[in-house]
Amino acid sequence: MDAEKTAHDDSKALPPRDGSRSPSPAAEVDDLYIDPQLERSTVAKFDKYVLPQMAVLIILAYLDRSNIGNARVFGFEAGLGLQGTDFNNISTLFYVTYIVFEVPWVMAVKRFGANKVLAVAMVSWSLTTLGTGFIRNYHQAIAVRLLLGACEAGLFPCLTFFISTVAWPPCTAPRP
Repeated sequence: MDAEKTAHDDSKALPPRDGSRSPSPAAEVDDLYIDPQLERSTVAKFDKYVLPQMAVLIILAYLDRSNIGNARVFGFEAGLGLQGTDFNNISTLFYVTYIVFEVPWVMAVKRFGANKVLAVAMVSWSLTTLGTGFIRNYHQAIAVRLLLGACEAGLFPCLTFFISTVAWPPCTAPRP
């Protein structure tokens, strides 16, 4: 009985492709051939043209996130008339929406695709960042920082998805 079971498991007969029964995904993957030279070329182009842009976006996001500390040094508190822990609230509440909105952004990437979601995230993040230059009081600062956290939360899931679609997982960190 074990010999029959082994013989049955070793046979990889594909079902007919006449539409009567679709082949299993594993069978389709077994039939897939990727030219190693073409793959290296594609990954090299990705590394050369796309990764530097992603690095710039990540650096800008970090600068934008931490720029409120620089604003404090140059009179942000006095300009808005902040008192007590107002600055700490403005600084901390950014992370509330950043954490809460990461899951919806990831779901949006899965549903609509990373290209569209990244475009929406970048435009909304840019407009919100521009809006920080027009705040005049504590409440506006809170609102803009909350929006900034919600918009910036979509950046990293999209970039991570892009990298994961191009790079084979064992080669994500070390590149040949």
